[in-house]
Amino acid sequence: MKPAAQWSVPNGIQDYLQASGLEGVPTVGYDLPIEQVMSFAPDLIIVASESEVAKDKYDQLTKIAPTYVIGDAVAHDWRAAFKQIGDLLGKSDETAKALEAYEAKAAEAKAKLEQAANGQSAAALWLVGNTFYIVDETRASGEVLYKDLGLKQPNIVAELPADQKANWNKISLEKLAELDADHIFLINSDKAAADSVLNDNTWKNLPAVKAGHLYELPASSSWLYSGAIANTQTIDDVLKNLVK
Repeated sequence: MKPAAQWSVPNGIQDYLQASGLEGVPTVGYDLPIEQVMSFAPDLIIVASESEVAKDKYDQLTKIAPTYVIGDAVAHDWRAAFKQIGDLLGKSDETAKALEAYEAKAAEAKAKLEQAANGQSAAALWLVGNTFYIVDETRASGEVLYKDLGLKQPNIVAELPADQKANWNKISLEKLAELDADHIFLINSDKAAADSVLNDNTWKNLPAVKAGHLYELPASSSWLYSGAIANTQTIDDVLKNLVK
């Protein structure tokens, strides 16, 4: 179903979704400015988190159109959120088929990786603002790598303190030097800093980098997100680089 508007941030949109039906759809700010939302005259507003409708924001939105808040407990599980939205829109059969297709694709990819990269570990790193972040094992591309595809968690991911985890966790160069991953997927959102950072001896001496097992991905890729489309594209990227 084509939305009235698509989510955006000041520096862009979710490029990886454009070919799936969002190309040409107008944008609305990530924080749902009331005037912008009103301008699209939506029939329904779906919000992910309770924090996005704090204070009187929910009341303002409901004056524009019926507003449904998924809630953090469900929104952090993309499968559960997908099912809930399908139910909400009367598309439960379609979402069930899409989930079945995704699970089948993930299982097939996992079987291929068990042959091509059995017991090997992988890390997803995000370079932005001259700083590295490493993905948590339960979110975004981390869930795909470790849960859906069965790749081994490298030491740094396994050692992330449970009470300090975020989707993407800041990591210092000193800590990065300890990364023992066999493969590194790098989402590069900082081309200006990349030359100096990626030529640093700490980076160049990482086992995966020295072995030529570094796979750079653009900031426009799906790796920062989660969902049936995002995760399918992430699986394709993993297979392209690890299964020869």
